[in-house]
Amino acid sequence: LFPYTTLFRSGVLENLIYGLWSEINSCPEANETIYGLDFGFNQPSALIEIRLKDEEVFIRQLLYQSGLTNSQLIDKMQTLIPDKSKEIYADSAEPARIEEIYGAGFNIHSSDKSAKDGIDYVKRQKISVTSDSPDIIKERRSYSYKKDKNGRILDDPVKFADHSMDAIRYALYTHSLQLEPRIRWL
Repeated sequence: LFPYTTLFRSGVLENLIYGLWSEINSCPEANETIYGLDFGFNQPSALIEIRLKDEEVFIRQLLYQSGLTNSQLIDKMQTLIPDKSKEIYADSAEPARIEEIYGAGFNIHSSDKSAKDGIDYVKRQKISVTSDSPDIIKERRSYSYKKDKNGRILDDPVKFADHSMDAIRYALYTHSLQLEPRIRWL
């Protein structure tokens, strides 16, 4: 099968990575707020706000836009993230972009990009996403595992329209690793 083919059977997408997430109108106040960032230019850059409260995760899309240079992205972040001390976990494949954003005063860190471990961690969370996050909602509904030529499901996600899914995973999983040696919540 072509790796980017979306498979349907009886109108249901097969091999979805994440189950149902609750949809809410707005995020509640939280114990902690972090951000996930997946860089793009031809593909969208995705900036996601994640609020952690009482072992629940609340997610809101802040930015999902193609064609942004790093200076344009920083300008947008100045407005979208008013408290620069909040932790941002970004795609570690772009160290120069991370360094430039850090130089602009943001508390940005390289993420752990382990797809399997990160996905397993995110799957254990109770997640709600705001209804004004259309790209997150759309991506989650199609985010699926690859299949091999014999139809067996692989542990790797299909790399297509997954920018907000990556940003969410970067933030949640990498932040959980930062909590060690404290006990991580599930």
